[in-house]
Amino acid sequence: MLKKSLAATALLAIGMSALTACLDDATGVDCQPFSNQVTGTSGDTVETQIGLRYLQLAQGASQQESRWCSTLQVEYTGMLEDETEFDSGTLTFTPGVENLIPGFVFGVVGMRVGEQRRLFIPPNLAYGNQDVRDPQTGDVVIPANSDLIFDVELIATQ
Repeated sequence: MLKKSLAATALLAIGMSALTACLDDATGVDCQPFSNQVTGTSGDTVETQIGLRYLQLAQGASQQESRWCSTLQVEYTGMLEDETEFDSGTLTFTPGVENLIPGFVFGVVGMRVGEQRRLFIPPNLAYGNQDVRDPQTGDVVIPANSDLIFDVELIATQ
């Protein structure tokens, strides 16, 4: 497992610039959110148009909903498909501003404070054909072409 000081490294290491939602310019942040419509369900699993799937583990009691370009705080656990944990921690970020993996960002936008989801992220929305290595040891933490699972709880939104 990665150290907490490296908690965001696996999420921040590689992003897909084509899916970046907010662009800095001389006047500030220009927010251009992306859509990720639900295309169906299979049992309790929600399927979206970009290939992300998620399972709602607990509903949020709050009316506060996460949105593009607003600051969020989440607690998460990242796992490989066999549920081997590679990371966990608390992360504060702004969807569309930080260079996070797209599957994670699209998976948390629309959550309500207190809601918990299990995200099933295919390789094309994660790290694709690149290995993710522990910067301390050089060991492969996430092999190339891995499907990832994240258990996420939305703690706060601004």
